[in-house]
Amino acid sequence: MTQNHKEENKLDKKVNIVKFPKNTTKFYLLDQKQDWVKELLLELNEKAQEHSQEFYLENSHLNIQLTLTKSYNKEFGDVLFCKGSVKSLFTTQCIRTLQEIQDSLDFSFMSCFVDKSLENNEDLLEHMEVYEDQNIYDAYFQEKGFADIYEMIHELKYLHSKIE
Repeated sequence: MTQNHKEENKLDKKVNIVKFPKNTTKFYLLDQKQDWVKELLLELNEKAQEHSQEFYLENSHLNIQLTLTKSYNKEFGDVLFCKGSVKSLFTTQCIRTLQEIQDSLDFSFMSCFVDKSLENNEDLLEHMEVYEDQNIYDAYFQEKGFADIYEMIHELKYLHSKIE
């Protein structure tokens, strides 16, 4: 397996799985300089309204560390495996006092993208997980050969946040 240890700081919100090299691992360090990451951070800060969006962007951060590997799985075909972590500091509103407060996110994840044609696969649908190399990955469906990294992170952000 080829590993590109150079960390990249740009990644489209939708990754073309067909063009992603098989048996290759790529590393990414993403932050709000990336438009779609900035969009996620703006959403985290959306309940804070005492200052401008620019103020909250300057005083918050969202960092995503991501490792992508495309490989072949005998049961599911070509799979894009995603391992990563998300760390964020942002401003929100206390639900009790309605005062602005700092909040944070800090979580790791292991997900993968499988072909949408597998959405009727009973084994996959039962758990929405793929087992590979002694690891369990949460399964997402790719659409037309594209893995929607933005939507995956967006969903994970809400699963791990205390925001209501």
